[in-house]
Amino acid sequence: MKKREIKCGDIYLAERHNNIGHEYSKMRPYLLVDSDDYIRVSNVVCMAPMTSNLTNRNKYDIFLAKNDANRLKQDSIIKMDHMYVFDKKLLSNYLGFADRTIIKAVHANLRKRFSL
Repeated sequence: MKKREIKCGDIYLAERHNNIGHEYSKMRPYLLVDSDDYIRVSNVVCMAPMTSNLTNRNKYDIFLAKNDANRLKQDSIIKMDHMYVFDKKLLSNYLGFADRTIIKAVHANLRKRFSL
C-alpha cells in the first residue's frame, strides 16, 4: 500500500502528551500549516489544534465549517495561538483537508502573528 503524501491543509487526529497549563490535550484534529516545500524536506511539521468549542474564540481563531472534505464531526475553530510541532511519523490518522480559502486565511494569520 502506497503511503499517503502529507500536504499543507491536511487534517490529522493526534494527541499531545505531557501538557501543562493552557496546552491542548486529548485526541483532537490538527491542521497542518507548513508549506508543501517545507514538508518535503523536514522530519517535523507545524500544526494548529482545532476545537468544536466555539464559545471561547479570540481574534486569531479561524472558523472551519464541517464538510465532506474535512470530515470534521462538528463545526470547529482552528486555534492559531496554540501551534505545535509533530514528528511526521506520528501522522497516521488522516481525517481530511481544509480548502484553499482556509489555508490562505491561515497563512495570512501567520504573517500577522510573526510580522512578516
